[in-house]
Amino acid sequence: MSVKRPMWMKLLAVSVILAALPAAAVGIGLMDINADTLRTDSRDFRLVVAEDVASSFESELQQAQRTVAATSHILGNPELVGEGRVALLQTLIGLDPSVDHIDIFDQQGLLIDRIAEEGVVLEPPADSIKLGDEDSVTFSSKEARLSITVPIRPDAPTGYVVSHVPLTRVQKRAATIATERMPRGSHVYIVNGAHQILVHDDITKTGSAFVPNEVIADITQLVEKHVAASGESQGGTTLTSVKPLSQMNAAVVVDVPLEFAYASLTDMRELVIAVTLIAILLAAFAAFISARVLTRPLERLLDFVHKLAARDFTARTDVSTGDEVGVLAGALNNAAQNLDESEAQIRKEIEIRTDLSRYLSKDLVENVVAREQDMSLGGKHSEITVMFADVVRFTPLCEKLEPEVIVSILNELFTMITEIVFKHGGTVDKFIGDCVMAFWGAPREDKHQAAHALAAAEEILSWLEIGNARWQKNHNITIELAIGVNSGTAIVGNIGSTTRMEYTAVGNCVNIAARLEALARPLQILTTQATCSQVNGYEFLRMGEEPIGANQGLVEVFEVVL
Repeated sequence: MSVKRPMWMKLLAVSVILAALPAAAVGIGLMDINADTLRTDSRDFRLVVAEDVASSFESELQQAQRTVAATSHILGNPELVGEGRVALLQTLIGLDPSVDHIDIFDQQGLLIDRIAEEGVVLEPPADSIKLGDEDSVTFSSKEARLSITVPIRPDAPTGYVVSHVPLTRVQKRAATIATERMPRGSHVYIVNGAHQILVHDDITKTGSAFVPNEVIADITQLVEKHVAASGESQGGTTLTSVKPLSQMNAAVVVDVPLEFAYASLTDMRELVIAVTLIAILLAAFAAFISARVLTRPLERLLDFVHKLAARDFTARTDVSTGDEVGVLAGALNNAAQNLDESEAQIRKEIEIRTDLSRYLSKDLVENVVAREQDMSLGGKHSEITVMFADVVRFTPLCEKLEPEVIVSILNELFTMITEIVFKHGGTVDKFIGDCVMAFWGAPREDKHQAAHALAAAEEILSWLEIGNARWQKNHNITIELAIGVNSGTAIVGNIGSTTRMEYTAVGNCVNIAARLEALARPLQILTTQATCSQVNGYEFLRMGEEPIGANQGLVEVFEVVL
């Protein structure tokens, strides 16, 4: 469609009438009416910043409290003893970036032991604690640490678990916000009821005393009322906003210098005085003329664009002004039609991929959808690494629990195993009752397949500790896996019939992996020399030679030392 009446001609005519330069000045000058909005936005922005830091602080505190409470629960569990309990506690601390150590005290508050994250340098623990001082704050090298104390067996305390949680990450968050998002000279910090600065964007001020001002006279009162406050402080030179914390007697304070916060207001006011008288008559006349000529088709076009933004690709517009707006409307109509067709095709492909991913690995799904996968029966020789992971003593579990519970636990277990296999680039072949078979090296070639398989097996056993904590609590059971891993040559491809086939691996390499899984003890990973020779960084324990199948001879077996 050609342009009959170019938009630039219309805009030129309007510009001549309006006297473009004064009109532009009036437009800028009218921004003065937004002065109140600027003040409101400045206050809201400070409160948003305070809320951000408060959320970061409270999230850090909640995570630490959960970890300390979990530690108390583990120590109070009579079924967890010895090195297993220590290993579980070290794993728990390692998973929580907000906790780097745990101190354990007896009923009288005397130190029993300290469990710390590996590689973390800490000050020596206190020989005893003063009970009832759970929310105390300590400072070390200008770093604030918040003490969290949880009794072991709250109904009849047998001891106490204490952690001094560093507020380093909250301090870094405050520093980042003050530097990157706030006006020059702004500060973000946290003050407690004792007027101590716990966190400050300037770390040299951490631990120093806070001097109350016109906005903050009593932190405790603000916390009790749980209301935010804003106003001018320091003799009217600073804008201050305060957000109380919900979990302790402290608040987040945001200070912004007044001269930087409202710097634009003075300039805008001066501009209004200079141009308003000149522009007011021209603006009124232009508003009447241009609104009738331009706004109606633009409004329809804008409404149409909003529908497209909302992904309503069936909508169309009837703008036919004969200028660039009309051409744009026609182009958008064509684009909407093309998007509607593309959306349908994308939905179809997503449905196909989603359905196929329930049965096949992601790489295999992509090959099938892209028509790159050979769909004929048969296979080819491939160097792969096979893993079998089987639930040990599954039959007694079935006899102990209801079938629905068994199915729920297996689904959760298999889901996590599948995610871990996919994470390390593997293919889940099949689920055989309570056993999972997976392999690496096909359909995508993997030069580090053995290392990826062992890493997946190790992560599966690590995750099992977390899953068992929940299953023990909910169902009073513990799941144990035996894992066998072997590398070698197998036939990988489509096995079955022309109407029903399965992408799988077949061969002695697979049989050996299955045999290793049968030989493995609970929570043990067994492998062969074929796998060991392909990886570095793992320690292997030679277990001797074992017969693998009829007339197969002996295979040297190794245990992966975890």
